[in-house]
Amino acid sequence: MVWMQKQHALRPGETVLHKTTLTFDDSALELFWPLMYGGRIALIEPGLHRDPQAVLEAAKRYRTVLLQTVPSMLNLLMEAVTPEDRIALGALRNTVSSGEALTPAAVRRFAGTMPGALHNTWGATEVSIDSTIRTCGAADAEDTGAVSVGAPFDNNTVHVLDAAFNELPVGVTGDLYIGGLGLARGYLNDPVKTAQAFVASPFGAGERLYRTGDL
Repeated sequence: MVWMQKQHALRPGETVLHKTTLTFDDSALELFWPLMYGGRIALIEPGLHRDPQAVLEAAKRYRTVLLQTVPSMLNLLMEAVTPEDRIALGALRNTVSSGEALTPAAVRRFAGTMPGALHNTWGATEVSIDSTIRTCGAADAEDTGAVSVGAPFDNNTVHVLDAAFNELPVGVTGDLYIGGLGLARGYLNDPVKTAQAFVASPFGAGERLYRTGDL
């Protein structure tokens, strides 16, 4: 939450739209971050988080400064938004995309339809939600594959490793591991799964890494 404040600079009295269901880990950011820094939380009716028009109306009504969404919903929002909506969304400084792969086509469309900056984040529940961020720019709109997941947050590390836990050079495919202060202790009452996913780090005595399963 401290990193969120450093990155997005919520001002006292500003509003964050809480649209993520409580069973999804990203909801913690929409709840605790504004409460820690004097912001306000705007709630939408249960079920309306699936309705792009309802989300847009809530963002306009409450003058939301940050909107968090998955890319599939972001695409629906961009289909629904009008030029008048874009003006009415003038308070929206940051849109955070997470949970799915963000495409260059979505980055291009965002620049033409939505106000503010678009951020691509990536992480895992096992490491306290997101761990990396990329603020999208012109290079991310080029059709060169998936949009980069960016660089680690404070107190997070990310490594691309081979099967022998050697770091790989840029451009070489490997397994993605996350380390840092946010690592969970493991899976409750499941030592086998814990041992498979949380491994000893080769980069520091007593440190661990989480094997994400992503490449």
